[in-house]
Amino acid sequence: MERKSLKDCSSFDPVSTLAASRGFTLIELMIAIGIIAVLIGALVPSLQDARRSGRRVVCASNVRQLGVANHLYATDHGRVVPYSQFDGAIANRSGGLGVNVRWSWSDDTPGDPQLAFQNGLLYPYLGNSVDIAGCPEFEAPVDIVEFYAQFNLAYPVAVDYGYNGLLLGFRHENFYATNPNLTGYRSWVGYRPEEIGSSSTIAMFADAGDLMLGRVVPNPTISPPIGLSFPNGWLRAKPIASAHGRHVGETVNVTWADGHATSIRVRQYVNQSPETIAKRLGYVAPDIGGERSNKWMFVK
Repeated sequence: MERKSLKDCSSFDPVSTLAASRGFTLIELMIAIGIIAVLIGALVPSLQDARRSGRRVVCASNVRQLGVANHLYATDHGRVVPYSQFDGAIANRSGGLGVNVRWSWSDDTPGDPQLAFQNGLLYPYLGNSVDIAGCPEFEAPVDIVEFYAQFNLAYPVAVDYGYNGLLLGFRHENFYATNPNLTGYRSWVGYRPEEIGSSSTIAMFADAGDLMLGRVVPNPTISPPIGLSFPNGWLRAKPIASAHGRHVGETVNVTWADGHATSIRVRQYVNQSPETIAKRLGYVAPDIGGERSNKWMFVK
């Protein structure tokens, strides 16, 4: 059996050998865990912001597709989609026929909200997709959905975007006619694309919502920041905080009438209610000016 020399034994360090064999001390382990916790705490907000930014990109794509669909509709019909149009062939919840059809759904339609969306004027131009109407950053409150469901009413809870249809068209001259078979009965008329002046600063679609029972609910219409009336004095559009800054930095995705899409910060009125401000509701305007004006939404 070979024996170690004293020279070999002189290199043996019992303290180092013991330290190597015992691993981390409790203090060292706690320090390591603390460092990891700090790193995780720093990374999680960044990851959340990255996910939200990704959802904003998807939403911007949806809003842009809505603008493209509207231009395709105008190509086929000579005018952009109207705010609403009476259709006497669609069944209503009362069991009869006749509903107001909007860009996104039909009024008073029973059943599934997605089925109502399929009745919308733009649906055939969206690749028969119902998902485009939903923003990945927003979800309608469950109790609001259930409230309308108990009446078998397909409230547009699946539509998270609003259309500037009140200012991108006008009421037909037969709007108030008593005969539902008359052309124009209860219908609006969209403008021709060539009639839309300053189309790069006229809002067409945007993230939208409305305040109901303290929560933001879907609103398929965006409203101007200042009330507007027809020449005869009848109200055309009320000033409603309807644009929803639901994305990172309280931003709203907007498609303008010329087809380009941007993400801008939601603007608030001077006299807007604190409740709507707290919920990031307001109005949209391009970044070339911040005054409260209908010129960012009104065609004529």
